[in-house]
Amino acid sequence: MGNDIKNKGIGGINKVSKTNEIKPTNEVSEVSEVDAVSGIQKVSQVSAVNGVTGVRSRHNTRIITLEEREALFKMINEEADDIFGKNSKRGNIAKEAVKMAIDAAIIKED
Repeated sequence: MGNDIKNKGIGGINKVSKTNEIKPTNEVSEVSEVDAVSGIQKVSQVSAVNGVTGVRSRHNTRIITLEEREALFKMINEEADDIFGKNSKRGNIAKEAVKMAIDAAIIKED
């Protein structure tokens, strides 16, 4: 038989490595059936939303000082730089928007 293999052009087998042990698969548990979906009830339309009650209008407890305003603006700059990165366009827009909102809240109402 060895001569038959050589005559068919097979050069031979150089090295056979040992195979690892084949482990059996674990038993697959049976999957239970999915219960049927019963009818879905129609959702009714929202008729109205009532206003919030018990909330007083905004009022200042005291006037912010110039030093506090500057410290607050410094904090805004630092936080915006942390979130958006230094000198980012979005960060600069956010900084200016927050500063304008604070300035608008500081203005005394007539």
